[in-house]
Amino acid sequence: MQDSVICIISLRIVADRIKNMTTVLVADDDSSILDLVQLELSGGGYKPLLASDGLSAWRTLTGEGADMLVADINMPGLDGYQLLRKVRADKRFAAMPVMILTIRGDAMSALKGLETGADEYLPKPFSKNEFLARIRRMEVKLPLRPPDNR
Repeated sequence: MQDSVICIISLRIVADRIKNMTTVLVADDDSSILDLVQLELSGGGYKPLLASDGLSAWRTLTGEGADMLVADINMPGLDGYQLLRKVRADKRFAAMPVMILTIRGDAMSALKGLETGADEYLPKPFSKNEFLARIRRMEVKLPLRPPDNR
């Protein structure tokens, strides 16, 4: 009986943590990048949502929602710049922290990403530690969640 009670309490704690995890939508057409980023975000205490193109990312964002967005530039459907413009134009997501994660490491692409509204711009290949540091920096911009009043 006591083991059952401990198990139920543990499950509730885990469920509360998952419910309160910051959700990060990741859009990239490279499945190996999606796998890597999913692993890093999960290990860092985040809940990743994955999309293999810009249009799928937009549908996920408008359907399930997310707290932050990480997007590649070169994607089918909507590219990263187009996705970012849609996010910034929609009042529901306009303040959402966004990171561009891309193979385009040149200064002009970075400038375009930042001018389009990205909060962070990280070229591939990237350091896992730097990636998570930038995610944490973007997380600071999120509004505080109301306390769970149970």
